[in-house]
Amino acid sequence: MTDPVPTGICLAAGASTRMGSPKALRAFGGVPAVRRVVETLLGGGCGEVVVVLGADAELIRPAVPDGPEVTVVVNGQWERGRTGSLQAGLSAARDASGWVMHPVDHPLVVPGDVCALIDAWRPGAVPVVRPIHEGRGGHPILLDASLGNDILTLGPDEPLRNLLRSHRAREWIVPGSRGTVQNLDTPDDLPSES
Repeated sequence: MTDPVPTGICLAAGASTRMGSPKALRAFGGVPAVRRVVETLLGGGCGEVVVVLGADAELIRPAVPDGPEVTVVVNGQWERGRTGSLQAGLSAARDASGWVMHPVDHPLVVPGDVCALIDAWRPGAVPVVRPIHEGRGGHPILLDASLGNDILTLGPDEPLRNLLRSHRAREWIVPGSRGTVQNLDTPDDLPSES
């Protein structure tokens, strides 16, 4: 029997107002952030990736890698909240045994971070696996399929952390790279080599 393989969900639907241009298209090492996130999820062990677009979807879509393991969905109500975009991703991969939720504003995560989440996960027994770097929680976060119905019943603007708090006693923590806590929201957050 093979181990369950989670589906990656790349959240890239926001308007990037503080950045001034789509975060998903910011290049790191010559690679747009959305492509880096997809490649990181696949390279870290996700079997497939759902990319959720919203604002600027027509601009971002060409930067998403093509392939049978990548699906793009557009959240037509992206402005209602990030949880609504996560729900759109879950709905597109409802039969998955778990999901690695990876916001596009954390493009410096490495495949080893995703691999560590998957290695620590125990389907049905460990509802959440999240990385910690120097005492700070980061992204991506692995969510077990047992949380699917609860996530889908949240309001589109209701923070996921409200649900995750109720599972804190059963979550697992893994060490993460610096990229797991590098949230790129404004031009000042960009590393000098970008």
